[in-house]
Order: sequence, then C-alpha cells, then structure tokens
Amino acid sequence: MIRSGRDNARKSGAGAVASVLLALACVLGLASEASAQASSCSDFPNGVIDGNVVPSPPSSVEIDRNCTIINWPASNPLSTNFNFFTQPGQTNVRYLVIFDNVVHTGNMSCNATHEHKIWFTNGSSSKIKSGCQNLLIPVEKIDKQNPAGTTTAAIGVPFTYTLTIPVLFDPATDTVINTQGSVNRLHSIVVTDDLNATGADLSYVSHAVTWLAGSSQSGPVPHSFTNVGGFLTWDFGTLEIPAGDQFVIDLTVVLDATPANVPGSQFVNTSKWSFGRLIDGEFFEPLPGENGITDPLTIAAPDLVMTKTGPTTLGLTLNLGEVGDFSLDLQNAGLSDAWDTTIVDVMPDGATGGMCDLSPTVVNVQVFESDGTTPVSAPLVEGVDYSFAYTAAPTCEMTL
Repeated sequence: MIRSGRDNARKSGAGAVASVLLALACVLGLASEASAQASSCSDFPNGVIDGNVVPSPPSSVEIDRNCTIINWPASNPLSTNFNFFTQPGQTNVRYLVIFDNVVHTGNMSCNATHEHKIWFTNGSSSKIKSGCQNLLIPVEKIDKQNPAGTTTAAIGVPFTYTLTIPVLFDPATDTVINTQGSVNRLHSIVVTDDLNATGADLSYVSHAVTWLAGSSQSGPVPHSFTNVGGFLTWDFGTLEIPAGDQFVIDLTVVLDATPANVPGSQFVNTSKWSFGRLIDGEFFEPLPGENGITDPLTIAAPDLVMTKTGPTTLGLTLNLGEVGDFSLDLQNAGLSDAWDTTIVDVMPDGATGGMCDLSPTVVNVQVFESDGTTPVSAPLVEGVDYSFAYTAAPTCEMTL
C-alpha cells in the first residue's frame, strides 16, 4: 500500500510641593454654589483629592495650594467645581493643579492673564480643556511599542516591548508633539510595569536599558530593578536625563501556558512612571508622567486541521492486494506558526482484513499555500525535513 501526505526625586510628594506658579481666574458663578460641602484643597492630606479615598467629592473646592486630583475615572467622574483663592493684585502666588486619571465634569474658569498651571495625564479629561489650553503644560510620556509589525503573541514564545523615555505629549490635543525627547531636564525617574494587570498571564524574561542613539550619552543606563510577583520597578535614582536625551527599556516577556491565556483573546500592557522637573523655575517631584500603553496584542496559537482522503478511482472498496493512495492534508488555520508537529496514522487491522502486514510508503511530502495547490516548497526530504517510522501489528501506526 502507498500513502502520500502533504503538510500544508527627591522632595516630598506632588501634593506637598512648595508653592509655585499659579494662575487661573475665579470660577464662573461659583460664589453662588458655596455650600456645606465646599472645601479647600488644603483640607485634604498633602493637597491630594483621591477618588479611591474620597468616593463622594465636595460640590466645590477652593484651590489654596498646589493640588493633586487623582483616580476619578469614567465610572466615578468628578463633578466638583474649582475656584482659586489667590488673585492677581493680592499676591503673586500661583498654583499647579495636577489631574491624573480623572474625568472631570465640573467647572473651572480660566483667564489668560493669570498664571496658574494645569497638568493633565493618563486619560484625564474635562470640559475646561478647551477654555484653559493656555494653562495646560506639555507633559513627558513613555512611548511604548509592541514588536515592530506584530499584532499577535504566541504562548511560550518570548517577545520584547520597547519603552522610549521620554517623548513630549500635549494634553490639549492628546498627541505627541516631540518624538525626540523633552525640552526639560528630568531626574528621580521611577518606571513601573504590572504584568498582572494586562488581561493575560505574562512572565518576565529579561530587560536591558540603554541610551538612545543621538543622546549625549551611550551604552547601558545605570538603574536598580525589582520584580515582585510580576510587578516590575526600574528606579533611576539620581540619574539626570538632559533635555533632548532619551533612553530605551527593552522588556522581554512571555505568555504562560495557563487556562487564562485563551487563543484569540487580547491583552494590553501599560508602563507607568514618575519623575522630577522644573516648571517655570520651580522644582516639582514626583510628577505623574503620561503612561506608555501598547496597542492590543492577540494571543495566537496554531490550529491544525487534517483532511484525509482515500483512493478516488476505486469507489468505496479496496480489494485484496490492491494499492491505494491516501492523502493527509494538514492545514494550520491558527494565528501562529506550528512546529515539532507529529502526525500519527493508525492502520486498520481487523478479523476480516486490514493494512497492517506491509509498511506504507511515503510518496510525497510538500508545503502549499492556503489554497492547497500552490507549492511554497520543493518536496520535503525524509531524514532532513521530516522523519518516518512504521510500527507493525499489533500497533499498526505510521508516524511522521
């Protein structure tokens, strides 16, 4: 019988920063909104209004110090109205207001003659954006990319994320305005990446940190690194990043072979960071940087589908002593390559007949395009491209 087959910082926290620049006017019509819920930013510890700590915000807040507003996502938006304690002519004190991971639906009036500054990062949005663009500060961002040209990742196959730090981001337009670095000098940089928050089971493999070509420095970038249960931290300590310089973190990870990693599902990886820098001559640390967020990757796996056909000229019968050609058509319908593939064909062997007495002979093995007819390789060579074995009765198995 013949068988044929084909296989197809260094100071206190952001909210505790010394008084700095400031400028913004009073809020429109907020005087009439004063109520028992009215508060001042200084009423909150270190001037931080955290939605994870204060789930029910006050109706209005007076900005009487540098103020940080964090963790008010779309599921719990911030409706607070803001006004400012200081005004031109009374004092030259101006404040920095940080919005980090905030959806703000309240009001804040902005006057171009005032000099308060607003720092928007990480999905923060507000209807004050359009009216306060003159007060929005460009912020530093991580440019995080998947492997070039890649939209899938296979279980067990390591791949590398690339984090370029920094680029300059405009929160008014949500666009990168300088891919070649920042106009500001940065220091006290801390970068974190939680592999447990990606939507997939990922494991750390390795990393390297180097200066980007064109920077004033070259080679490896000094840093400390920790991996605590998949929570990765790079601490650059006192390292200063001169204006225009950039460094790259190459982070290699791998998808684990776990039930959570279902082929076809997608995952996204986010790198967060903080740093210190000057704003209008005043030092702030830590400032939240704009996160680096990858495009989604799809978990891919091979999906091998076999179609077996027998002699077409003999109808439904194969007589004693007749030779029949059989074809094993194996197609990978999955999203990633397959390798180390083993095909096992069990020969029939019954009381009234079978095919176990003689070893099958391989006529041809070849790779075709997905149409099943266009060759993409010459016929494969036994012992070079594949191995063949046959085990006679009672096993009766052919193995490729």
